[in-house]
Amino acid sequence: MSLWDVSFGQRVFGRILVMEPAEIFETKGRAELLTCACSHPSLHKTRAALLVLFTGFILTASALAQSTASISLGWSPSPDPAVVGYNLYSGVASQTYTNIVSVGNVTNTVIGNLVPSATYYFSTRARDAQGNESPFSNEISYTVLTSGSSTPSNTPPTISSIPNQTINANSATSPLSFTVADAETPGANLTVSATSSNPTLVPNSGLVLVNNGTNYAVTITPATGQAGTALIALTVCDPSLCTTTSFQLTVSPLPTIVLSSPLEGTSFTAPATVTLSANVTANGRTITQVQFFNGNTLLGSAATAPYVLSWNNAAPGSYTVSASAIFDAGSGIVSSTGSTISVGLPPTLLPPWQIANIGTIVPTSSAGVTNGLYTVQSSGNLTSSSDNFLFLFQSLSGDGEIRAQVASVQNTSSSAIAGVMIREALTSSSKYALTGISPNGAFRWQRRSSTGGGTSTTKGGNGSLANAWVRLVRTGNTLLGYKSNDGANWTLINSSTINMAPNIYVGFVVASGTTSTMSSSTFTNPTVIP
Repeated sequence: MSLWDVSFGQRVFGRILVMEPAEIFETKGRAELLTCACSHPSLHKTRAALLVLFTGFILTASALAQSTASISLGWSPSPDPAVVGYNLYSGVASQTYTNIVSVGNVTNTVIGNLVPSATYYFSTRARDAQGNESPFSNEISYTVLTSGSSTPSNTPPTISSIPNQTINANSATSPLSFTVADAETPGANLTVSATSSNPTLVPNSGLVLVNNGTNYAVTITPATGQAGTALIALTVCDPSLCTTTSFQLTVSPLPTIVLSSPLEGTSFTAPATVTLSANVTANGRTITQVQFFNGNTLLGSAATAPYVLSWNNAAPGSYTVSASAIFDAGSGIVSSTGSTISVGLPPTLLPPWQIANIGTIVPTSSAGVTNGLYTVQSSGNLTSSSDNFLFLFQSLSGDGEIRAQVASVQNTSSSAIAGVMIREALTSSSKYALTGISPNGAFRWQRRSSTGGGTSTTKGGNGSLANAWVRLVRTGNTLLGYKSNDGANWTLINSSTINMAPNIYVGFVVASGTTSTMSSSTFTNPTVIP
């Protein structure tokens, strides 16, 4: 236990601290039992003397009614399991010790043969089996009375108690009232201080005392972000005696919430569907709901985990989205850090490029070109006897080809694909041929040879995205698929004979692999011949 003067931020020395018998203080994880009894051959009255703890543990003293002047010393035990005993130091000058007495692993001893009228100073140190010693405890002094002398009558001051308190983290207590009194000393001459056994949780700067005469109040502000327990000790002292009362402060942790989606800096294309999700750690609290915000505007809420919300048709602009968890039936709320996102205008398309929905797809699928980068966002599948995807295309009559560099493929599923396609019609069951690449870098040659027929796929080795080029050539009824890592040297993947009408469609295809999930892929350096 370390006693500090809250008003002046300094240790209080030279005061006598009177504790009720067997009062236990928890200080830095140890229990300190404070007892004392002192006497002299002519002294029949207890004189308690306890100074502020200097380090390690507390030393107490009392004189004993024996035939010679003596003093009984007691100290709180060290919590270190390596301690095998204690060395007791004494001298007639403060912090100058000329005598050492070694005792076993006990917490009290008696020192006799003291000289009347002399003042002695005592301190003790714990030791281990190798003789290593702890720092000194607090120092106490004792003046041996002469025969027939007596101490002036003085009773210790009194202080009212405060019940144990529980508050939420990142909050403060209300002012907690208590009173002090002393039979011999006016209230203006009493000194009141407050200390915390856990300065990490409650620093001494977080203990604020105010008073009106002998009516006091203490307000406790724990450190930000901390939770746990601390023993708060309130001490009142007259010029010679002190009395302490204590209570436990419990600071309960708050829930934590993290906005897991969208991430900071994510970009969308209008009209955007933004999926917001949050991860919540309850920390023993009951989560009532999670609310999602655009700035201060409530977008919606989720009552149960997983906490997810879709913000549909977000217009172009910059937004800061966040999430807040309401807990314990609305008694508290915690908020996440916001993520700033942007929703841009859809890319523009210039003729001869067009877009078409093949089959049924997510309504917000889009395609466009910005500074030579072709972006296609689409859900859908290219399997079985019918397709559903967004097709970015232009018309082709007779023989020709399309080639492009695949810059990126979003990994939405193992069936996702991006590539170039020649298609006979803009219907879901049309004949087609496709040279594409999967998110894992695997090239694919895929085709449907008859309208409404099944789909066939041939793997074509692996490539490296951003350096992956795809090419599709039509010569009569023969369609050939190529791959390249530089756009100049081409390797044939496979070819098929597919009878198509003279007027067909060529373009970019993106499919996410599912009907509900959007995939975004990009292409550069497209070439359509003729």
